[in-house]
Amino acid sequence: MYIPQFLTKVHGYSAIFSGIGLLPMMLIFSIVSYISGSLYERLGAKAIVSAGTVCMCVGMFMLSHLTEHTTYPSLVSGLMILGAGVGLFYSTITTTAIMVVALSRASLAGAIFYMCQIAGGAIGLGMNTIIVTMAPNLPSGIDRAFTVNAYLALAGLVVCLLFVNGKDVEVDYTEEGIV
Repeated sequence: MYIPQFLTKVHGYSAIFSGIGLLPMMLIFSIVSYISGSLYERLGAKAIVSAGTVCMCVGMFMLSHLTEHTTYPSLVSGLMILGAGVGLFYSTITTTAIMVVALSRASLAGAIFYMCQIAGGAIGLGMNTIIVTMAPNLPSGIDRAFTVNAYLALAGLVVCLLFVNGKDVEVDYTEEGIV
């Protein structure tokens, strides 16, 4: 959300070109999301989710060095690494949340996961908005917000390493009434 604002307010890009500026991240995100499905089968959830959090952390640290003189081309590599991290993380953690419960609970697990994702996004947006608005100028506020988010992604890596295993629940479908 803040990169397009930076491009518009600091560099004078139009709203369309500021939005287009996110394309490198979004293209990598969609490609990696697609690939992560086959990686899930081979590597398991812990490896992919952990790699995703590392990429998100690195991408956010790369984007956290904003100044008024930061050019768009210098942001592209950070955006791409962040997109790879988001692509690895979200699709895999969603699959994991649904696959680690019995089949009869999969839709409930998906709903709870989605609710937590939306609530977390709202809290994160509020937190980042406070960080950005308390800064003396927009670039330093975005810099601070990305730095905080990078550290939170690092904490997320610890959580992934400790709690994500991604092993599917062994379900006897005859007991579930499914034949």
